[in-house]
Amino acid sequence: VGAPTPPCGHSQLDNRCLMSHDPTQDYSHKDHRLAKIIGSLAHNLLAQAKLGEEAQRNLVLAQSQLDQLTSETQHQHRTADEKDPELQEEVERLQKALTDLRVDTACREQWKKDTREELSEKLQQAEALLMRAETELKERDARAKACEGHLQSSRAEISALAQQRDDLKDELDTVHRELKYAYRLQTAARGWEPFQRLSSSHGVSPKELDKLARNIPTFTPNPAGGHDVHAYLKDIDFHLQTVPNVTTRDRLYLLRITASREVRSFLDRQPETVEVDYQQMKQALIKEFSDPESEQGLITAMDLKQGRQETTQAYYNRLRQAYFGARNEPGMEQDFNFKILFLRNLHPTVSHHLGVLACPRTMSTQQLRDLAHKAYVKQKTASEKTGKNPTIYPVTNQSSELALEGAEPSHTDNKSG
Repeated sequence: VGAPTPPCGHSQLDNRCLMSHDPTQDYSHKDHRLAKIIGSLAHNLLAQAKLGEEAQRNLVLAQSQLDQLTSETQHQHRTADEKDPELQEEVERLQKALTDLRVDTACREQWKKDTREELSEKLQQAEALLMRAETELKERDARAKACEGHLQSSRAEISALAQQRDDLKDELDTVHRELKYAYRLQTAARGWEPFQRLSSSHGVSPKELDKLARNIPTFTPNPAGGHDVHAYLKDIDFHLQTVPNVTTRDRLYLLRITASREVRSFLDRQPETVEVDYQQMKQALIKEFSDPESEQGLITAMDLKQGRQETTQAYYNRLRQAYFGARNEPGMEQDFNFKILFLRNLHPTVSHHLGVLACPRTMSTQQLRDLAHKAYVKQKTASEKTGKNPTIYPVTNQSSELALEGAEPSHTDNKSG
């Protein structure tokens, strides 16, 4: 019988197990150090359990072989001479081998038991560290949430304070304007007014101007074009026509008290020659705050379609607002591209009754609107007679008249809602 395999040393077993498998590849935890410790301990325990099972199998095999040899020896001992020295020597050698094997097995069992206890202790320590880390993480999350709540409340307080500051600043600006205007009136009465009087010496009283200002919405420019500077200036001129003896200073005063803080800041930045000239100030405001035709407005208008039940009047107003934004100029609705969009984005049921007479090149916008209204009435009448909405199939080849001027021809069909 061959000599039994000696037990692996502690460091040799750890190196063999770690070389065969990397525990860091099987664990992904917030704390990598704890994951490595737990993985190493569990892997070592599994490897040593496998070694113990292998030793147990070797022991059983050796015991079986020994029992067989013992049986054969006893059989030979009964049949041979009891004083045969060779047979006696063989029996002693086998008994010694059996004793050594039992001692080795006992050593292996003791070593396996000690190792298991050591690994179990380390595993318990690792679990305790892991639980502690999880507790600290939960406490840290709770503190973070509490800090986030404090931050939100602080931001709300800051926003409220900023709003109060803006309100106070507006009030101070109003008081400053009134005091400045009163000072100018006082100095003008004394005959040493420091700036040029550009109009009649008899103007409108501040109270009357303040009453007019209540009927004029505050001009607050919007990047999206929500306020029209042309309409704002027309409102000022209209209300000033209702009072007599309006001076340039009155116009500038009304312009200032009906403007937002941003616009007043713009007025303060103007040169002195512009600051005392109402017409130049109007041109400066138009140049600064007018809403030019933008690419975004054109894209929005191109996507705007007439609804199935929408009247042509409502559809036209929506399209005009999207295309021109805050612009309000004479003749702007005769824009060729605007007329093309108006015809192209009509609902298919309306376009079906429009006919071939509608031509954006030769007809005015009002004529196109009249034709579209008649087509809408025809479609509505036909729908009421049939009791259901007709099905209109899209036309693959569109007229070249309905392509935007300067745009490339499209090879896809247009779909309307």
